[in-house]
Amino acid sequence: MSSTPSQLRWHNPDWQKQAHAWIRSEAERNSIQITGEIEQPHAYAWSTVMRVPSSEGTLFFKATASETIYEIALTEKLAGWFPDCMPDLVAVDTARGWM
Repeated sequence: MSSTPSQLRWHNPDWQKQAHAWIRSEAERNSIQITGEIEQPHAYAWSTVMRVPSSEGTLFFKATASETIYEIALTEKLAGWFPDCMPDLVAVDTARGWM
């Protein structure tokens, strides 16, 4: 059975508040100013992505479901091994599955 948008944890106001706070905190820690509203262009059962306008251009936040949480640590390793082929990571939280 697939989840309807209202059932996805990515739409839970408490989850969104935590994600937005983390995004803002990590941006500040990296001397990046958020210049507009954080948007959520997609949300699926396995992940969500948010678009963040900033002083450094558009940043993207991704959160993965517990079944694919390994993606965050894998992306972090690949970015270290192949920096020219991977996105620059501003922040990573492997425990929560956020980058």
